[in-house]
This record gives sequence, C-alpha cells and structure tokens, in this order.
Amino acid sequence: MVLLIAGVPVLAMPIPVAAGAHGTTRTVRCGAQALCTDGRIQTAINSSVDGDTVLVYPGTYQELVDFGGKSIRVVGVKGANTTTIEGDGKGAVVSFRGGKPREAILEGFTVRHGGQSGILMLGASPIVRENAIVANTDCGDGGGVLIEGGSPLILRNTISGNVAGTAMGCGGYIAGGGIAVEADSNAEIVGNVVVDNTNNAGSGIAVTGGTVRIENNVIEGNSNFDAGGSSGIELLDSHTGTTVTQNLVLMGVNS
Repeated sequence: MVLLIAGVPVLAMPIPVAAGAHGTTRTVRCGAQALCTDGRIQTAINSSVDGDTVLVYPGTYQELVDFGGKSIRVVGVKGANTTTIEGDGKGAVVSFRGGKPREAILEGFTVRHGGQSGILMLGASPIVRENAIVANTDCGDGGGVLIEGGSPLILRNTISGNVAGTAMGCGGYIAGGGIAVEADSNAEIVGNVVVDNTNNAGSGIAVTGGTVRIENNVIEGNSNFDAGGSSGIELLDSHTGTTVTQNLVLMGVNS
C-alpha cells in the first residue's frame, strides 16, 4: 500500500521479518513517548555483531545512526509511515562506512532532517530499501543520499524534499538533490520515487563517477539552480558503463 503525505507517495507496507534466522535479534521500542532521544537504535547496533537483526518498533527516534561497518539488518517492523529516525539537522541521519557488500540492510524507516545528507555511504555497499528519505539538507552533494564508492543497492525508496547547494546558500557546482553518486561506485538505483528535491545540478539523481545502474525510477518535480544542469538525471563526469533504462522522468524546474 502507498499513502500520500503532503502529496508525496510514501511506502506504508509493514516489512516481513524472518527474526533470528542467522543471529541474535534485538528489539527497540519507543513506547508511549512522543520522542525518544536516548540513542536506543545506536545502542542496539553497538551491541550487535555480523548476522544480527535489530527490530525497531513504531516511534520517533531522535538520533544519528552509524552501522559501524557491521553486516546487520536494521528494520522498522511496521514500515516507514510509523517509524522515524529524526536527525534534527545535526549530521547524516544514517551512515554506512565500509563493510561487506549487500550484507548491511536498512529498511522500513522515515529518515528525515539530516544536516549532512539523509543517508551517507563511504566505501560501503549496503541495501537501503523501502524507506522514506525526506527533508534532509547538505551544503555539499547528495541532500537525500550521498554515495562515495562501494556497490550499494538503493531499492524502492521515496526520496523527496531534500535540499542542497545554492538553495542553502552554499557555493560551488553541487550535484544531486535526491541522490548523488561519486568516486568509483558501482551503485544500483532501482524502483525509487525521487520527487521535489533541489540542488544546483542533477537535482533528482547526479552521477559524477563510477558505473551505475539507474532503472525503473520515477523522477518528478525536482528543482535545479543551474541553467545548464538537469532537474532529472545528470551524468556529470566519467560514467563509462552507466546504464539509464526504463525511468519515468517528468517535468522539473530549471532556474
């Protein structure tokens, strides 16, 4: 099922979880509190080892989360519509650094109000799927998602209302309001809804390096602050081998 929040489609389907299949399962609950500010998700991650699962129950968790290179699965069990990681503008809301390819998984969250991208990947190759990545900012590239190296899979997320670059008063040629892919990355970006993001160039998706697969995404209504840039998908530098297939790219704004 897909719900609309402020006109933006957001995934609302609870995530099926095979709890404890190959490791320890930890649960995180916010309970009746309106806001949990004590780092409960990060505490569970810190206690986990490769193969573990962290199940996060509905609530708003105000914290920055770092997977720490671990091959673990962190899941919002009721889906993105009910479970939020709130960055409060303090940094990247979720960070991945290194780790084994496609063994770290983030799914079922709203990731919002990051001050250094919503999701940051540095030489990492996680699976990020079925999240709502919304209203994040960055003075550099990648307001919603910033990928530097690695081979991540970005699958079936809603990425909307993220802002970077000139719109924040930042200088330079800054790219990727929704998603920015940099360095020698082999990212796959598949089946996402990328709408209403803002940046200097490639305000939907920008690729400045690597070999990237961009397929079956809906990219609409993104705003570009550079007259020579693209409000949809922009391949800025070396992109030998990058494939762009079966995407629906609808009208954006170039200013």
